[in-house]
Amino acid sequence: MDQNSKDKSIKGLSIQRLHRFMMAVAVLLAILLLYATYSVMTGYDILQEATDRYIEMERSTQDLMAASDYLTESVQSFVVTADPDYVDDYFEEAKVARRRDNALETMEKTLAGTETYRYLEEALWYSNNLMDIEYYAMRLTIDANGMEVSNFPEELQNIVVRPRHAWLSDESKRSIAIDLVFNDVYQRYKNNIRRDVDLCAGALVTDAQNSQRQSADHFREVIRRLTICIFLLLLSVLFMVILTARLIIDPLNNGIRHIRKKELFPVAGSLEMRYLAQTYNDLYESSRKEQETLSYEASHDALTGLGNRAMFERVRNDCDPATTAMILIDIDYFKEVNDTYGHEAGDQLLKRAAKVFRAGFRSEDCVCRIGGDEFAVLMMHSGTHLRALVQRKIELAQAQLKDEENGVPGVTISVGVAFPDRDDPTEDIYQDADTALYKVKNAGRNGLAFYE
Repeated sequence: MDQNSKDKSIKGLSIQRLHRFMMAVAVLLAILLLYATYSVMTGYDILQEATDRYIEMERSTQDLMAASDYLTESVQSFVVTADPDYVDDYFEEAKVARRRDNALETMEKTLAGTETYRYLEEALWYSNNLMDIEYYAMRLTIDANGMEVSNFPEELQNIVVRPRHAWLSDESKRSIAIDLVFNDVYQRYKNNIRRDVDLCAGALVTDAQNSQRQSADHFREVIRRLTICIFLLLLSVLFMVILTARLIIDPLNNGIRHIRKKELFPVAGSLEMRYLAQTYNDLYESSRKEQETLSYEASHDALTGLGNRAMFERVRNDCDPATTAMILIDIDYFKEVNDTYGHEAGDQLLKRAAKVFRAGFRSEDCVCRIGGDEFAVLMMHSGTHLRALVQRKIELAQAQLKDEENGVPGVTISVGVAFPDRDDPTEDIYQDADTALYKVKNAGRNGLAFYE
């Protein structure tokens, strides 16, 4: 089978293609995991931003109320005690610390245009009205106590006392100033500011809760997707492990067991494993055939196809000497045939003789060519009780070889036989058969002799 034919004959799942497919799946899942991770990070950033915004707004509302309460406390203390330090504290907060203004600016940047900011605008309106009341109360207090107005901030210097209050007594001015910052109107404005700030804070809490709820829903969905991706990734890894075991590891282990037993590699598994197994089997068969050829050539005669001297010696050593007869055969005057008819005719004669000898004995008997014109037969399970049978076989062989056939000249043969149960044997049955053979040759050849 040529290479292309073998490639086409091998069918199966290619682990290379499967690997590419699984790599594509893994890359896709990795992209999905990265996207899900990015979504988690984005959701976390959104939640963190909403939380930071809520904290900042909460701090701003607290600063707003704290500043408003501080201003109220300062103006109330001033109108009661007429201590200028409270004015300084008031304007220190209003002009320097500016907690109220800073809080409003911070909240405006974040909340401008929202429903929540409407509460701040309303609170700012009440706060500005309160400041007008506070400025006027402080100016009445300055006039009532005969203090030099030029020593106070410009905002107070610019306040004009109403005509109906200008002609009142100092005590009345002081009383009106105190009433302005302690009466129900002032307190209602303060309560309205606190109410609006609380409403703003409540709206901020609601916004924060909505953001947290949305973020929680987002996280829940992202975690679900992450779980699915991880599950699919684990399934793909498990699938790849199982396929690798089924298509590569198991066939390889099974093949190794067959190799150790010197058997063919089972053609199973992936396309690559099948190709490897088929290639190994082809090499194995080729090597086995070469070994058989080499073994055959090493043990057989190239001309006649009979066993050679090496096979003769091996079978002789392996067989049971108590039941094996030895027959030695020589072709008479073989050298003259070569000299007269040529070596090609001599080779044809040897082939003819080998065919006759092989046909004349059983399949279990070992017929060999052990020399140029020398043949030997190891006749299994024999004894002197088969003497007549052996004599008959030799006579048939002599009759088949004596006449010319297809240009091959007829010949006679000399045969020596030694049975395992022969009388007075030597230590070597081959030597005894050779002794019988020489007895025939000495008697003029063309005959059969049994070792006696």
